[in-house]
Amino acid sequence: MRFGYPWLLVLLALVPVLGIAASFLRLRREKALVRITACPPKTPLAWLQALLLMAGLALVVVAASRPQWGVEAFSQTRRSRNVVVVLDVSRSMRAKDVYPDRLRRAKSDIADLVDALVAEDDDGRIVRDRCALVAFRSDAKTVCPLTDDQAYLKEMLKTIDENSASPGETSLGAGVEKALALIRAEDGGGEAKSDHSAIILVSDGGDLANWAVSSAERARKMGVPIFTVGIGDPQKGATIPLEDGGTVRDAQGNEVVVKLD
Repeated sequence: MRFGYPWLLVLLALVPVLGIAASFLRLRREKALVRITACPPKTPLAWLQALLLMAGLALVVVAASRPQWGVEAFSQTRRSRNVVVVLDVSRSMRAKDVYPDRLRRAKSDIADLVDALVAEDDDGRIVRDRCALVAFRSDAKTVCPLTDDQAYLKEMLKTIDENSASPGETSLGAGVEKALALIRAEDGGGEAKSDHSAIILVSDGGDLANWAVSSAERARKMGVPIFTVGIGDPQKGATIPLEDGGTVRDAQGNEVVVKLD
């Protein structure tokens, strides 16, 4: 047997002291009563009461010291999935062909996804998949590393805007490469197969850098599937609003209309 707090057992030495003190006080009280009454009190169970009191105090001390016994050793393997959400924050994501605009709609859908990354395993235990957030434009930035802290993940999701990555030509490949780097770091590096990771790419398309296919090929070799989620209208498209109330125009002064590609 072992104790969680063995130092509390020192208090057992105080139990008989308290018992003696209680008996002394009882005797003194009885002598005082003898002086003022002709019939002294009869307390045949006083000593039994004192013994029970000391036994109770001793048991309280022993319980507080947390006695423990028995050891059970077992091994358990649990591994959650790694989900990296890659979000397009390019200027075209300002378009309002979905409500309230493409970027805010995407963030709302991602928040719903985060809530869904919780499940029960075969033993009834709650398992939270780890998720990371990557924002990309001409390059890609890690907004949130892989974590199962859903509250923190949602707070970081709220901070994503057009300034979360460097401006320039939209590069889907940059977003995919950053996601693969996070997955490789989690798996210890290298290009080994990863059967518990996935990338979710949320964008309106328009890969201007033109190296997304080679990045997707690297993901295939690693065994990491890429699920693409398109945001926007593929038929009519929409203009890109500016903060001053105008819209983005090309060199000839025509409004730029962006469609889901």
